[in-house]
Amino acid sequence: MQKVISFKILYFPSHPHKWWRPSSHDSQPRCPFYVIQESLQDSNGLPIRFLPVDPKDKVIRLSSDMNIAFHTATTCVQSMVWFGDISQITGRRYATIGVLIGHPGINTVSNWFKKED
Repeated sequence: MQKVISFKILYFPSHPHKWWRPSSHDSQPRCPFYVIQESLQDSNGLPIRFLPVDPKDKVIRLSSDMNIAFHTATTCVQSMVWFGDISQITGRRYATIGVLIGHPGINTVSNWFKKED
């Protein structure tokens, strides 16, 4: 996969007509945004960038770490880079946005994702 090219995740075979987008956790427009799936058949999705650990890399290899970021503007003044978290209430995993690109290390483990075959 080439780095820093905008992609759009349009649908998943198990969930047709569902797109990823940033949204607040309820109906009120507030920050921070979370990553959600929406079911709008008219949506074209939002551009997403995949960014490798080493900014000098020209491609992202299978099973290597990468950041994922929405490549769009929002009303929130925050980073659009995804990170994983766990709900203190439900124990469920979710993705939200608002971290810096890069900086691999123990403090940024939740910022990295892998593409698996």
